Amino acid sequence: KLKVNMLLEGSAQIHEDKIRLRAKLIDAKEDSHFWSESWERKLENLFETQDEISIFIADKIREQQGHLNFSNQLVNSPTKSISAYEHLLKGRHHFYQWNSEDTSLAIEHFEKSVAVDKKLIEGYLGIADSYSFMAVAGFAPREEAWQKSIAALALAKKLDPDHAGLNYMLGMQSFFTEADFATALQ
Repeated sequence: KLKVNMLLEGSAQIHEDKIRLRAKLIDAKEDSHFWSESWERKLENLFETQDEISIFIADKIREQQGHLNFSNQLVNSPTKSISAYEHLLKGRHHFYQWNSEDTSLAIEHFEKSVAVDKKLIEGYLGIADSYSFMAVAGFAPREEAWQKSIAALALAKKLDPDHAGLNYMLGMQSFFTEADFATALQ
């Protein structure tokens, strides 16, 4: 239905200090896999492993599809800290449950992520998004939640004022707190 030539399917398992990754490329028309591979690496090398495997898979796609241009680095990790990254991912998981209890847990994880890595802009954006959701959904006092969201946005803005996620959140803030639709759209 989507008219794609191939699919990438994969899984990851973490056990103690190791991560086991599996990937396979599937010919969508034939519904059969034509390549698969497994890797086991130290968890501490997660970010290097992501880049290594993404380039390896890109090469396999290139072999199947012909010449395609890929960058030498396909993965930009948001942090060098495994702990901060883990809290970021847990925060995102809880946030996307869209309820007050999980969003409160998300905030805790996002706060832990930036406590570990003060330069983790996605952690501040997670905090801001979570508090803005709590305000809009009526799960927290509106003014108080928006103030916490705005404070997190200010910290994110110091790190990278051009970050797409930051500008999305600034638009949301303008829309919901100031009813400034022109600024929100911009």
